[in-house]
Amino acid sequence: MANPEFDEKAVFLRALELVGAERERFLESSCPNEASLEQIQTLLQHHGAASDDFLVVGIEERPLAGASLKTLDEFEIIRPLGFGGMGVVYLAEDTKLNRKVAIKVLAHHLVDSEEALERFKDEARAAARLRHAAIVPVFRFERDGDYHYLVSEFVDGETLSDFIETQKASLEKATTQDARAWQRKAASIVATIADALDCAHRAHIIHRDVKPSNILLDKDQGPRLTDFGVAKHVLEEGVTQHTTMVGSYHYMSPEQAGLQNTPIDHRSDIFSLGVVLYELLCLERPFDGVSMQSVLRALTEGDPVALRQRDRRIPVDLETICMKAIESRPQNRYQTAAHFAADLRCYLSGDPIMARPPSPYRRARTLLRRHKWLAPVIGVLVVSLSVVFGWWQYDLYRRSRVAQLIITCETPDVQVMVQRFDSTSTEPGPATRLGAAPLSVDLTPGQYRIVATQDETHFVETTQLITRTGESINIDLPPVPENDTFPGMVEFSGGDYTTGLNPFGDDNITLSVHLNPFLIDEAEVSNGEFKRFLDETGYPEPVSWSPEGRPADEYDDLPVVLIGWHDANAYCRWAGKRLPTRAEWEFAMRSPDNRLTPWTGEAPESVLPYDYRDCMTLEKGGPAAFEIYVKRAATVRSHLELQTVTGLFHGATNVREFTETIDVGVTTAVHVMGPSFCDDPEFQTLPFQWTYPVEKSDNVRGVFSPGSARVGFRCARSLQAPKAKESAQ
Repeated sequence: MANPEFDEKAVFLRALELVGAERERFLESSCPNEASLEQIQTLLQHHGAASDDFLVVGIEERPLAGASLKTLDEFEIIRPLGFGGMGVVYLAEDTKLNRKVAIKVLAHHLVDSEEALERFKDEARAAARLRHAAIVPVFRFERDGDYHYLVSEFVDGETLSDFIETQKASLEKATTQDARAWQRKAASIVATIADALDCAHRAHIIHRDVKPSNILLDKDQGPRLTDFGVAKHVLEEGVTQHTTMVGSYHYMSPEQAGLQNTPIDHRSDIFSLGVVLYELLCLERPFDGVSMQSVLRALTEGDPVALRQRDRRIPVDLETICMKAIESRPQNRYQTAAHFAADLRCYLSGDPIMARPPSPYRRARTLLRRHKWLAPVIGVLVVSLSVVFGWWQYDLYRRSRVAQLIITCETPDVQVMVQRFDSTSTEPGPATRLGAAPLSVDLTPGQYRIVATQDETHFVETTQLITRTGESINIDLPPVPENDTFPGMVEFSGGDYTTGLNPFGDDNITLSVHLNPFLIDEAEVSNGEFKRFLDETGYPEPVSWSPEGRPADEYDDLPVVLIGWHDANAYCRWAGKRLPTRAEWEFAMRSPDNRLTPWTGEAPESVLPYDYRDCMTLEKGGPAAFEIYVKRAATVRSHLELQTVTGLFHGATNVREFTETIDVGVTTAVHVMGPSFCDDPEFQTLPFQWTYPVEKSDNVRGVFSPGSARVGFRCARSLQAPKAKESAQ
């Protein structure tokens, strides 16, 4: 009767590491009876020069036991693929299903071994329970005469161990870019195998022999896990008590090697896969030695050398993931292979990982346990480090909630103020004086107007939108103008005003605001003016002007379109101006009698009639949209009959216009005012507004996207600098 505690393959693999009298003593103590001892000795005799791996792919052909085998049932043997101490693997043709398969044939000298036969059946049972793309499936377990064999899918590819060997020479001289590519490939391979292990663990199967030679690199499907010859199907509680050491000791977990009095569970496979990742990243095993005893000693003497001590090119996150997987204590490792795979994919996608390096407390506790005489010194260091760490954490928390704004100005000795836009009125609030430029200030997310001033009339202002925390933003303000005259702008006195009063807009939202005196451009910014801005500043040319390039010179007097809100804001900053707020734009266009259109009564004949086909072409985008723009847009200072009473050109007949007003929220939408050349004049009035996502208005450039060929802008400016209170900072 077979001894259920006797693991024949494990004893055989360990005996391979021993010689002479030491091997004999080990066999006598490990084999429960004389028959078992003779069986192991026979295996050792047959092993010869063979590897201790059950399956070795890609070796040269050599005489094998059963090499003359031609057929097994419906399978025609093509050639041997590999061999090991337990048998031979062949490539065969399935004549019934017309496909190639891999056939493992139990060695003849093991046929009479109940332990070996049961192990062979266990491999078939374990693999047959699993369905995963990264696990080599087993199709059948059969017997043909004296041959017991197992049929599995044929994987056309080399083992990971062979692949590592071929890469060693090239990676030693690899560039940083090559090293990064190898690290990402290693992470991808291990993440795939971790998924396969998670599938096995959820089926209560522990592989127990995860190592590079049991990972095949399929040319079509990528990495795949094979050889469940020492796998265990455990109970629902997911643990198995340690009996005999199994697997390859270079990749064993401490509990699997019997170095810890700990039940073996699925976390043992996680440790082994972590060792594989370590070897892939630095081409050295974390626990190595000239003998099994020296390897096991390395397992007990503490943590392996950190990856970045071996190769500084390895990213910190990848080192953290690997070192967590090979933690000595199972409770400190990843608790599931799925978590291991998820962290690797977070690294690959650039997202934050879940794993964290061991805390200072745990490091200190380990050090004290090994060197008790250091306790007083470590105690003082722990207290000191705790204080420093606490302050560092607080500083990180504080910085994570603000953005750093660095403000410079070409004019020396100017005072800087900021006005945060009110989320209700969407107008800038009270000004706060920050100090003299250059300076740095921390601001929470929102929209701000930044003002650099010498006195009430000599100042520059710009808008800055902060959407993320923890970032650093540089703003270089243009020179403060030497005089307060701005030709081509119209002055408005401001006052109390209610926006959105529109009899045709039932769903309009009205806001009552107070407007300070301001100036606004009489005409929209033209293509020619925007080109001059690009040429003088080197600002990146809008990608929407490619591949055709910037608009031809013949279109220089047409309003600039196909740009984003950030582009318009940059132009205004260069010009010493800013964008008008929604209320300023509407107030200027509707003055002095709060009119709905620039004209009184019927629209002048120069207003192009609404054309449904042109509108649909414009909405579809593409190059045809630019053709509609050229066909219907007017030059920026044309058609005096379409001016407002106060002298503003094209408030309702040319392009929609960006404003400074932004709803900072989930979508971060900018208010766009006025009808365009493709809006029906019977229904589109001066108070009518649209909202565009700010980022979308920039990202759509380059594709003539819907609507972008009819949105432009004009500039505005406050008549006087705001009165400021001193900053509390």
